[in-house]
Order: sequence, then C-alpha cells, then structure tokens
Amino acid sequence: MNVLLHNKRFYDRLPLTCRMLIFAEDPQGGGKRCVPGRCINITRSGVMVETSDPLLVESKVQVHALDLGLTGVGSVRHCTLRGSKFRIGVHFPNPMFRSL
Repeated sequence: MNVLLHNKRFYDRLPLTCRMLIFAEDPQGGGKRCVPGRCINITRSGVMVETSDPLLVESKVQVHALDLGLTGVGSVRHCTLRGSKFRIGVHFPNPMFRSL
C-alpha cells in the first residue's frame, strides 16, 4: 500500500522470520565485518534485523536474506538494545533484489 500511514510509513511492515547476514564497515578498520541476524519484519524500503552485535547508525550496509535469496544495500537508521539483542533498522533507497 503506497498511502502514507498514521505511523509515517509508506509501506506496511510484514512480519517475517528468516536468517540474515549484514555486511558493514568495521569501525576499527580492517574492511568489512559480517553480522549474522534474524529478520523481524520487512517492507519494500527496509528491514528490521535482530543481532547480537550493534552497528553504527548511518553505517552503509549490505543485507542478505539467506532463506529468500534477496540482497539489499542501505543504511542503518537505528540500533536499539532490546534485552540481550540489538534491533537494527535498515533503510533501502531501492528495493531488495534477487541474489545469485
């Protein structure tokens, strides 16, 4: 649905559980690091992933939804501690695409 919702989201969140990998620049240098996680929900323009490790807000990331064969490139909008895990919101300027 492309109508602006009362919670200021353009697209409805779809609950989804699947394995994900997030590739992000290592804040201590040394290239990229891989952070495994679990998808909480997904939209056309973003994803919420639960991980054991935090990521820096505004980090550029590549996200792979392993069980779906989808990849997206975006940026971290927020990283919130919830219990012993982190909830990471990633915004995609372009929709995810099929990965090989």
